[in-house]
Amino acid sequence: GVFRWTSGETYDGHWVDDRKHGLGRTIFQDGSEYSGDYFEDLMEGEGRMTYTNGDVYKGDFVDGARYGHGELTFASGDVYEGQFIAGAMQGRGVMRTCAARAGAGAEGALPPGAEVFEGNFYDNERNGHGCCRYSDVEVGIVVWWSEGNQTKLQVIEIVLVLG
Repeated sequence: GVFRWTSGETYDGHWVDDRKHGLGRTIFQDGSEYSGDYFEDLMEGEGRMTYTNGDVYKGDFVDGARYGHGELTFASGDVYEGQFIAGAMQGRGVMRTCAARAGAGAEGALPPGAEVFEGNFYDNERNGHGCCRYSDVEVGIVVWWSEGNQTKLQVIEIVLVLG
């Protein structure tokens, strides 16, 4: 059934013992929207969250947060697909810029401005070993790390210059 809180939040879905449980849809007070599985009042299992800034997440939820495998499409068109822990991109993943998603050109070349990073993430940032591919160069092995509020990059090996 449907329930509307005085805050403006609305839930439409299954209930068990006065708790959201099973499939349901919530429109939150800020306008963001979740559709998917609930377990004892929490987003749990597979679901889709559309945020008010235009970002969309499809994937696993645990204890009300993004957790496990998922795909986060940013309003900019960039896409991250990989692991999440406690809501953050963390673990192995692939980040593709909007231009990279437009598709490869002749002989697999990326369109101008495109970038693909496959590797490790920690707390929503590239962190650790990975492989970067840009529209004009493929970098075989890179290491990302953070120092204070700056992200650093060390190129270990350039595999192929395209162009």
